[in-house]
Amino acid sequence: MLLLPLVQQAAGILLLTFLLGIGVTVVIAVVVVRMRARRKWVRWTGVVIQGVWVISQGVGLFSGPSVGGFVGLALAAVAIVLLLMPASTTWFDS
Repeated sequence: MLLLPLVQQAAGILLLTFLLGIGVTVVIAVVVVRMRARRKWVRWTGVVIQGVWVISQGVGLFSGPSVGGFVGLALAAVAIVLLLMPASTTWFDS
Protein backbone atom coordinates (compact mmCIF):
# COMPACT_ATOMS: atom_id res chain seq x y z
CA MET A 1 0.00 0.00 0.00
CA LEU A 2 2.71 2.47 0.89
CA LEU A 3 4.68 1.74 -2.28
CA LEU A 4 1.78 2.23 -4.71
CA PRO A 5 2.18 6.05 -5.02
CA LEU A 6 5.93 5.65 -5.57
CA VAL A 7 5.36 3.03 -8.27
CA GLN A 8 2.80 5.25 -9.99
CA GLN A 9 5.17 8.21 -9.89
CA ALA A 10 8.03 6.12 -11.28
CA ALA A 11 5.77 4.85 -14.07
CA GLY A 12 4.80 8.43 -14.92
CA ILE A 13 8.44 9.51 -15.08
CA LEU A 14 9.33 6.54 -17.30
CA LEU A 15 6.39 7.28 -19.62
CA LEU A 16 7.40 10.95 -19.86
CA THR A 17 11.00 9.98 -20.61
CA PHE A 18 9.85 7.51 -23.26
CA LEU A 19 7.55 10.06 -24.93
CA LEU A 20 10.30 12.69 -24.88
CA GLY A 21 12.66 10.24 -26.55
CA ILE A 22 10.06 9.43 -29.21
CA GLY A 23 9.47 13.15 -29.82
CA VAL A 24 13.17 13.89 -30.22
CA THR A 25 13.54 10.91 -32.56
CA VAL A 26 10.68 12.16 -34.75
CA VAL A 27 12.16 15.69 -34.93
CA ILE A 28 15.59 14.32 -35.87
CA ALA A 29 14.02 12.05 -38.51
CA VAL A 30 12.13 15.00 -40.04
CA VAL A 31 15.34 17.05 -40.16
CA VAL A 32 17.27 14.22 -41.81
CA VAL A 33 14.54 13.57 -44.39
CA ARG A 34 14.13 17.29 -45.18
CA MET A 35 17.88 18.01 -45.36
CA ARG A 36 17.86 17.86 -49.16
CA ALA A 37 15.10 20.47 -49.25
CA ARG A 38 17.76 23.03 -48.25
CA ARG A 39 15.40 24.97 -45.99
CA LYS A 40 16.77 27.37 -43.38
CA TRP A 41 14.55 25.88 -40.68
CA VAL A 42 16.18 22.48 -41.25
CA ARG A 43 19.63 23.93 -40.68
CA TRP A 44 18.63 25.85 -37.56
CA THR A 45 16.71 22.88 -36.16
CA GLY A 46 19.87 20.81 -36.60
CA VAL A 47 21.89 23.45 -34.76
CA VAL A 48 19.37 23.49 -31.89
CA ILE A 49 19.29 19.69 -31.66
CA GLN A 50 23.07 19.55 -31.52
CA GLY A 51 23.14 22.39 -28.99
CA VAL A 52 20.82 20.45 -26.70
CA TRP A 53 23.05 17.42 -27.18
CA VAL A 54 26.13 19.48 -26.18
CA ILE A 55 24.35 20.58 -22.99
CA SER A 56 23.23 17.01 -22.27
CA GLN A 57 26.72 15.61 -22.78
CA GLY A 58 28.25 18.41 -20.70
CA VAL A 59 25.94 17.64 -17.78
CA GLY A 60 26.73 13.95 -18.18
CA LEU A 61 30.46 14.66 -18.06
CA PHE A 62 30.08 16.53 -14.77
CA SER A 63 28.20 13.65 -13.18
CA GLY A 64 30.51 10.95 -14.52
CA PRO A 65 33.27 11.56 -17.08
CA SER A 66 33.54 8.93 -19.78
CA VAL A 67 35.15 8.49 -23.17
CA GLY A 68 31.70 8.20 -24.77
CA GLY A 69 30.65 11.48 -23.20
CA PHE A 70 33.69 13.26 -24.57
CA VAL A 71 33.19 11.75 -28.01
CA GLY A 72 29.50 12.72 -28.03
CA LEU A 73 30.33 16.26 -26.95
CA ALA A 74 33.04 16.58 -29.60
CA LEU A 75 30.83 15.23 -32.40
CA ALA A 76 27.96 17.54 -31.48
CA ALA A 77 30.31 20.54 -31.37
CA VAL A 78 31.75 19.62 -34.78
CA ALA A 79 28.22 19.29 -36.21
CA ILE A 80 27.34 22.78 -34.94
CA VAL A 81 30.51 24.26 -36.43
CA LEU A 82 29.85 22.58 -39.78
CA LEU A 83 26.22 23.76 -39.85
CA LEU A 84 27.30 27.34 -39.12
CA MET A 85 30.12 27.52 -41.69
CA PRO A 86 29.68 29.84 -44.69
CA ALA A 87 29.72 26.87 -47.08
CA SER A 88 26.78 25.38 -45.20
CA THR A 89 24.94 28.71 -45.31
CA THR A 90 25.50 28.90 -49.06
CA TRP A 91 24.31 25.32 -49.58
CA PHE A 92 21.12 25.83 -47.56
CA ASP A 93 20.38 29.22 -49.19
CA SER A 94 20.73 27.98 -52.78
